[in-house]
Amino acid sequence: TKNPTWEEVSATLPLNSAALVLQKSSDERNFYIGLMHVKKERQIEYTLKKIPIEPEFQESLNSLVERIATTKHNLVKTPLMTEKDMNELFLESESAMVNIIHDLEELFAPVSAVLDEIINPELPDLGEDAAGEGGVGAGGAAAAAKGKDKKADKKADKKTAAKSKGKGEAAKYESNLPVPTSQIESIVFLVDHRLSLLPFEALKVFSKIPVKSRDFSLQLYIGRLLRAEYNPETNNTAGISKEELQYSVYMPPDEEIKISLKETLQEVTKTIPGAKFTGVQTDERIPSTGEIQSLLSSSSFFTYFDTWSILNRFGPEVFSKLGQVNKCNAIMILDRMNNIKEKLQKQSGGSKTLVSDQPLQTVALFSILGVQDVMINQWALKPDQNIQ
Repeated sequence: TKNPTWEEVSATLPLNSAALVLQKSSDERNFYIGLMHVKKERQIEYTLKKIPIEPEFQESLNSLVERIATTKHNLVKTPLMTEKDMNELFLESESAMVNIIHDLEELFAPVSAVLDEIINPELPDLGEDAAGEGGVGAGGAAAAAKGKDKKADKKADKKTAAKSKGKGEAAKYESNLPVPTSQIESIVFLVDHRLSLLPFEALKVFSKIPVKSRDFSLQLYIGRLLRAEYNPETNNTAGISKEELQYSVYMPPDEEIKISLKETLQEVTKTIPGAKFTGVQTDERIPSTGEIQSLLSSSSFFTYFDTWSILNRFGPEVFSKLGQVNKCNAIMILDRMNNIKEKLQKQSGGSKTLVSDQPLQTVALFSILGVQDVMINQWALKPDQNIQ
């Protein structure tokens, strides 16, 4: 499919959203930050900043990338003989990640300062007198303004609903999640692939934005929205068919995990009335290539659970053949975990992919296949945590 035009991009972007570009120049001498803020009335504001990369900054940046790659590799590849070994490894890795985020926060403090003025601007304080006369302070000003907007929106919504009644269109969606003073409800990170391992989403400047995601480019992001039939007026999509929810689960031979999976499926079914889950669940054999291809190509939402990376288990060629028949709208991949050696299944087939590269390559592969949403855990967890 062709890339969307700028007219399509600007008309499709969700209101009260933002897109952030974090990019190094090809010669690695400069670092570029670009923020596009789509306001409620579809006014689009841009903030661009170029920061010269000093040798010290480059060295610190490279060090952070290496540290997180090493931590992720150790978390998956370290042999574990006992439950105690596993708990100690996860605690050490968690401590290492906390230190990495702390150092990233310090390194990008100048960038965060620029973005903070846009994402978390200070609102004028109307003072106690105004508050006593029915006014509100800085914190309440945004809430009051948003409340007025919502009342106006509801009147407009009734007219829109009357017009679209019977057309099968999705109802208007409004988020009730807390937002920063800029009213930004969602942000998509467009990060240089050389920095893709770094957890920019964890920076404090973004902490009040409720929805965060990543993509490879703005064009790909808009392409996903268009394929999902996203409607900017209702802030909703065509959705996912709850009758076509499929899964592939190859779990460790552990009774507690089996029970946890069963309880999880029951809970999800209660949460989504009418949801129909079908698939393959086994601890004795690896799901076959044919089973995986059939499940993926016939599902609206596909969940994959394994103790080995999906690329290392099957290889990209198994999925690349599905381009013409794939109808999957969303896929959730839970294949980042470690376990006690006696419960860890052997690997077979597939391709050899570096642990640190697996999430990005997996997302790229399924994006090429046309999957609108790809969710994957970049941080290894225990098997029971992945199930939950």
